[in-house]
Amino acid sequence: MIDPPAPAYITLDDNTTGTRQRYTYTRIVRSGDRRIRVRIERDTYRAQSSATAEVLSEHLTWTHLVSEDPSSWHQTTPPGHWSVNCSHELADLAERLLIRATTVLNG
Repeated sequence: MIDPPAPAYITLDDNTTGTRQRYTYTRIVRSGDRRIRVRIERDTYRAQSSATAEVLSEHLTWTHLVSEDPSSWHQTTPPGHWSVNCSHELADLAERLLIRATTVLNG
């Protein structure tokens, strides 16, 4: 199976946070006239981790589009620590979610 080409989008905001037990990465992009937000939370415990992509509705609320089960990515990312480069560690996962989200939106 051939991967679809990466969609064209512009990053509007990019934010990371981190503690000893958890780190997060949030990215908002514009794809055409839509805004898509990717939120990834990597906790020490897989069950408390999540990765989702949402679209901003016309009512200015975020609507869930796609998610990725932590069992597919949690073990490949390092545990939380102050020195973790959150955007680097979670960038590939965020990109996969953005591609899937734009594929859903563009049908």
